[in-house]
Amino acid sequence: MSENEAQSAPLPDSPEQEAGPGSASLKRSSSIAGNAPPTPALKRPSTDQSHESASDSLQYVYIVQQASYPQYGEGGDEILSVYSSLEAANAEAHDHIETEYGSDTEDVDEGVDKNGCFWWSAPDVGEGDGVRVYVQRWEVKR
Repeated sequence: MSENEAQSAPLPDSPEQEAGPGSASLKRSSSIAGNAPPTPALKRPSTDQSHESASDSLQYVYIVQQASYPQYGEGGDEILSVYSSLEAANAEAHDHIETEYGSDTEDVDEGVDKNGCFWWSAPDVGEGDGVRVYVQRWEVKR
């Protein structure tokens, strides 16, 4: 055997011959050779929120409210319920109107605002009392 062959041939008890691919000893030999295996990816999500946009971090709740405008006395606003989804809040507003005022109320005005929130208003729901039922979007503070 020549001198060059003796230097390049692995020793019989070296880790390369004892262990198969993917074993710890192969990893040791690759790091010795300067071929370090790639660093594994982190398994936990980053807590750095600087990459999120402002709209991704905002959360909203939807409030079903009723404003009363009595002919005599003081009116006021009343929160009827709170929902996490706009669809559920709009459905509750419709149900409340149907239950409390029925479908025979005259001069009704209704619509949807730019956020998709439903509103309904009637100047006279009996005895000259006006009422407005509406859904309002509120931002949740963290």
